[in-house]
Amino acid sequence: MTRTMIRTMMRMMMRMMGVAGFCVCVSTVALAATDTMPATPEKKPVAKPAVVKKPAGVDYCKGILLPNLTVMRAQFFAAAGKDSELTAKELSAANAKAPFQPIDSWGNLSKFDKSKNGQIDWFEFRAFREDVRKKLIKQFDVSKNVRLEDGERTKANALLAAGKLPGVEKKSSGWFGRGESDEDRAKREAERERRRAEFMKTHDTDGDGKLSAAEREVMRDKMRDKWRKDLVTKYDTDQDGVISPEERAKAEEAGGEKVRWGFWMQDVETKCFDDDGDGVISKTERATAKAFGKKMASLGEEMKALSHDADGDGKVSSEEARTARIESAQMMMRMMSNAQTFADYDGDGTASMAEMRQFQLSISGGIRLWMDSEINRYDTNGDGKISAKERTSMATEIRKEWLARVKKYDANSDGRTEPKEWEPLLYDLGREMKILPQERK
Repeated sequence: MTRTMIRTMMRMMMRMMGVAGFCVCVSTVALAATDTMPATPEKKPVAKPAVVKKPAGVDYCKGILLPNLTVMRAQFFAAAGKDSELTAKELSAANAKAPFQPIDSWGNLSKFDKSKNGQIDWFEFRAFREDVRKKLIKQFDVSKNVRLEDGERTKANALLAAGKLPGVEKKSSGWFGRGESDEDRAKREAERERRRAEFMKTHDTDGDGKLSAAEREVMRDKMRDKWRKDLVTKYDTDQDGVISPEERAKAEEAGGEKVRWGFWMQDVETKCFDDDGDGVISKTERATAKAFGKKMASLGEEMKALSHDADGDGKVSSEEARTARIESAQMMMRMMSNAQTFADYDGDGTASMAEMRQFQLSISGGIRLWMDSEINRYDTNGDGKISAKERTSMATEIRKEWLARVKKYDANSDGRTEPKEWEPLLYDLGREMKILPQERK
């Protein structure tokens, strides 16, 4: 099983809805809050909550310049409630329990209410914080090292503690440039273009200005080989060219989930395509693996059409794809609102950061265990390998099973599994993987 196949199996549910992947969807559930939190005592609405006073000596810059997005996201959705949009009243209530930064006053946040609906969604909140970060650097980074140190940081913290915004720069037009000066935007775009040019110079071997399928394959192979080489260089302590079980354990402990996933995918690839059993994927075996991965990718495209093709003409128009992306985003927001229910292991009504981290790890490990069990189902002779015959059966059966699965959730029987119909499918799949509670809350 190639990385393409593994990614396809994990992503094809959400890929057809224009979202990054199933893993992202399920993991995101762990990072948000739910409407099952204890209700906050009713207070009189306030248009602009007072600035929250915090102890002296707090390094507010750290949360702005080097934000922990997991923490920031969790705090936002915990305050925003079921609809995932923050109001002035909800901000005031949240500040009474788990205060935001003083800079996050409603008067400041409301300037980023792009939709003008009196509420702030996650993307608007992120845009606000990013705007503050850029302005802090612009105003206080005297040494021009893109960091705030010593006196620079002291002055910046004083400003943030007072809930005051850094100096206002001339804004560029457009949502993604909100709060950004024309000069900063030009620098950002120049840097992005430089990186793109460097990337294309490395991977666009025929110089036609775009990456062909073949060039992308070569690029992925190079990235995979570099990862393996770096891994051996870093963790092969006895320098025998092989990562032993002991070295692997140390590597996984040091590298965390990213390294665990890398090793796991390598194990699966060997199990499914090392036909000669020498422990190495040869050029021929890799070609076989890529061909099999393409079969799985085609299944993803087939199921994408089932979800996106609203008019049933067999094609997915740009408008249909756009509609599906919007519907998918709405679905994910609903799923995110249930996160704290699943991550609240001690049952106190709220999920701590430790509990959410534990939930994320259980999701990651649960997906690997489920994928292993799915692969093992096709090892019919029990030899620990997936033969060519078993691979053929696997491709055929996976297609049948997933088509049957999406048909089961086609609630209106219109032949199309819409994003809203995928929501119960994903929840039930999470239960099947044993990473979500068996009873829906």
